Amino acid sequence: MRRSPIVVGAGAAALVRWPWLTLPVAVFAIAKVVKSRWRRLRPGRSSADAVGQLCRLLLICSTGGLPLVTALEMAAGQLPAPLADHIHEVLRRARQVGLAEALSTSPPLLRPLGLQLARSVVSGAPLQGALAGYLDELRGRHRASALQRARRLPVLLVIPLALLILPGFVLITVGPSVVSAFGRLLGPLSVSP
Repeated sequence: MRRSPIVVGAGAAALVRWPWLTLPVAVFAIAKVVKSRWRRLRPGRSSADAVGQLCRLLLICSTGGLPLVTALEMAAGQLPAPLADHIHEVLRRARQVGLAEALSTSPPLLRPLGLQLARSVVSGAPLQGALAGYLDELRGRHRASALQRARRLPVLLVIPLALLILPGFVLITVGPSVVSAFGRLLGPLSVSP
């Protein structure tokens, strides 16, 4: 986003007039950059959430007594475009080669769920058990990744500690003695009226 020269000039003047604003402005700017880069680094998160949503929708539909094909059609209408397109592709293939074969050769995003559903279709087992098992597996994976991120947090917090908190602590502890030393050093050099 492009800023006008007047806004940039006013911001620079404010920082010159009030230099203590420099640190909060810098932290805010760095946080915005890190947040935008973090979102770009984690693109697969929304697709995993969409597959979980698909599984929950299928579980609701199958518990209500709908056949799997109808449940897939209804779920495709509620999901984002890439996943809905994959589901429509599976349904087109199901008309040609059969539902179990189409599910077992589904696109990579749907393959784990498709294999579970294909096993259930072939064996005649209830879909609810397969879907509940897959949801438990997704929750376990999500919990494990959240735990891994939580374990990395203390390591990541060392950077703000070293850059922001420790310099302030040093200024608080060493600052008064430095100011008094400069006062003693410059005291005899100052001209008295």
